[in-house]
Amino acid sequence: MQAVETLCEKSYKILILFIGIPLFLLGLIFRVSPVMILGNFWILVGVVCKIKSIYDKRKMERLKKEGIPYDGTVVKIYPMQKGKYKLHVPAKVECLYKTEKGGNLVMSGYHLLLYNDRGEDLQAKLYIDPNDAKKYAIELFRKAH
Repeated sequence: MQAVETLCEKSYKILILFIGIPLFLLGLIFRVSPVMILGNFWILVGVVCKIKSIYDKRKMERLKKEGIPYDGTVVKIYPMQKGKYKLHVPAKVECLYKTEKGGNLVMSGYHLLLYNDRGEDLQAKLYIDPNDAKKYAIELFRKAH
């Protein structure tokens, strides 16, 4: 099984290296301050994405150690309306996990899914905080074809 990447894990490099820095340098070279400000904005967005990626990774590690693991099934996929990233589609995934009390639905953050990914092709591993069920992390895997 192959892990599915989140949107922030993949996009921060592109935002900083291919959008932010070139715009900033163009604004600096040609002395156009709005372009330089726009470059700074995209660099800042990229840095925020990197920070969120680090936060999510540490949260996942903490919940893997301390949380309760559940195997989940993907119920529904919600693609982002106007977002495409190379061959991937950013999408949120709604997962169902079963406990002794019954089934619960949770929503993931944005993951980068392939165009041909379906719910049956994905497997979810959920880690729930034992003290607060509203704190959880979802690890999404793509099944081998």
